[in-house]
Amino acid sequence: GIYVFALHQPAGPMSRWGVPLALQIAVTFLLLDLWRYWEHRVYHRVPLLWRLHLVHHSDTHLDVTTSERHHPLDMLLGTAVLMALIAALGFPAPAVGIYLLTATIVALYSHANLRLPAGADRILSRLIVTAPVHAVHHSDQQAQTDSNFGSVLTAWDRLFGTYVDPQRARIAHFGLHYFHLPADTGLARVLLQPFAFRRNLDYPERRDEAADRRMAAATAQPPAITMTSGCKDAILGGVAGCALGCLVMWPTLVEMTRTWNDSEAYQYAWLALPMLVYVLVGRHGP
Repeated sequence: GIYVFALHQPAGPMSRWGVPLALQIAVTFLLLDLWRYWEHRVYHRVPLLWRLHLVHHSDTHLDVTTSERHHPLDMLLGTAVLMALIAALGFPAPAVGIYLLTATIVALYSHANLRLPAGADRILSRLIVTAPVHAVHHSDQQAQTDSNFGSVLTAWDRLFGTYVDPQRARIAHFGLHYFHLPADTGLARVLLQPFAFRRNLDYPERRDEAADRRMAAATAQPPAITMTSGCKDAILGGVAGCALGCLVMWPTLVEMTRTWNDSEAYQYAWLALPMLVYVLVGRHGP
């Protein structure tokens, strides 16, 4: 959507000045990434914006899904500001598309619970935000949370003094020192976190999760073939989400169904449905 928006904007100064497209792409990439760095810092500094952004940080188990864990109001505000920036500066659409694609890939990787060999990660982190670098940013310690703000490039953190070397950082827990209880993980509770936040929230201290896992492993019983309440919530949430999606996108679904039925090229597309059922139910079943 943002790329299409950029595609329909008038030519910006760089295009009018005849700057080569390759240079336009490089300049746009750097400016957008610099903007994202300072925008991120502002979200951490301004209390009202932090209320929206804290939903991204309240995840106590950092993995690839965390990259898409943002409050809807946070997403709307960020998208509106980015579109205003593109309209004001007239960034060329190909450059915007390249940056957004790169930033999305880096965001997915930097939040994933994946690790490269130490030497390779050290070399790569000199240029881009790697998973260990960004993991520091999701620590529940305030000094670490307020570091490593970069989206794609680590140069901005190094330049402005907010870079923390992951080799020297000890991360006790991911998340925040509040909103870390199991009861805080429900969809409704997460959506209400910006409104429930208060300074100096009284929350119990985080426990040593590694010690708890070792104790649980030592005393574990053979798993029973039952569906936990979390599994049921996941299935119900998936069904509700699909129902809402179908309701909103009903005209698109009707057109897609007609295309799949009438086109020989898509006559086997219905085979995608079992995979959808597996994702919504099979992964969370007994």
